[in-house]
Amino acid sequence: MGVLAIIMVMEATRRAMGPMLPAIGMACLLYALFGRYMPGVLAHRGYTVVRLVNHIYVGTEGIYGIPLGVVATFVFHFVLFGLFIARTGLAQLFMDIAMALAGWSSGGPAKVAVIASGFMGSISGSSVANAVTVGSFTIPLMKRVGYRPVFAAGVEAAAGTGGQIMPPVMGAAAFIMAEFLGIAYVKIALCAVLPALVHSYA
Repeated sequence: MGVLAIIMVMEATRRAMGPMLPAIGMACLLYALFGRYMPGVLAHRGYTVVRLVNHIYVGTEGIYGIPLGVVATFVFHFVLFGLFIARTGLAQLFMDIAMALAGWSSGGPAKVAVIASGFMGSISGSSVANAVTVGSFTIPLMKRVGYRPVFAAGVEAAAGTGGQIMPPVMGAAAFIMAEFLGIAYVKIALCAVLPALVHSYA
């Protein structure tokens, strides 16, 4: 069952993320199994298949570790909330507010992208969802006023990534930090306010 679970996780990762991440995971597994044959400082005694599968499948540092527990317990609800908010039109409200605040100024479309991504990131907690939602509007807007396509996409990617750390949601990383550090999530969110504002609006 452990070997089957590892194979299924690798295949699910390949389908969701592409071949690179499972290839890295497979290289790490092979290194753990055949480390005794590696040269120089890379060599180690190697581990049996049973020990490796037990560690990955049964232990709390493998498949069923803290990150998966946090995602199943906390992150799912916030992602669902973010999708609900986006479907009800609140995302468009954020876009309208950003246009009112910065659309008139020099470099307005890029500033709109940054402000709207900050707003959207505060409820989605996902840089990808942020860039897709806001970028579908701001990237064509930036291109229309003369920004190069690559530069427009870069602005939105940076703004979407910065918006991800905007409290209160902040993505899965904040929940994992709270779980690992053993401190309240609210305290992490409060500590993230200043860095998020500096990244998004500086």
